[in-house]
Amino acid sequence: MLITIILISVALGFGVLIAIRYASRRAEAISAAHVEARAFMIECEKRILAMKNVNNEFDYRINNLYEVVKYSDSSGASELDWKIDPVLTRLEIALSDDEGEHVPAVIDEAINLFKRRAEEVRDTKRGSF
Repeated sequence: MLITIILISVALGFGVLIAIRYASRRAEAISAAHVEARAFMIECEKRILAMKNVNNEFDYRINNLYEVVKYSDSSGASELDWKIDPVLTRLEIALSDDEGEHVPAVIDEAINLFKRRAEEVRDTKRGSF
């Protein structure tokens, strides 16, 4: 009887250790994903801020884009993240062009991407903890 209690206690102890190890690994993976997503959003903020400080003609529109990015949820990744970098590059190129005729369209595209990204991040968090 005593041996049975000891064996059950040891088995429960191993079970608890395995559960703690699994939870720890999951927390580390989630933390790494959050750090990566946050770094991506910080880089986007920096790029847009640099564009804002250089160009005065489209300052209002670029400021709107900056505000959308600044107040977006940066704790999660999105399927749209890979589309954002090329759009920001196109915006940088359009701003360096003297005519700047495509700048408003590219800014609107970037704003829409960041808004869709925010919705996607929000939806992935729904129901999780």
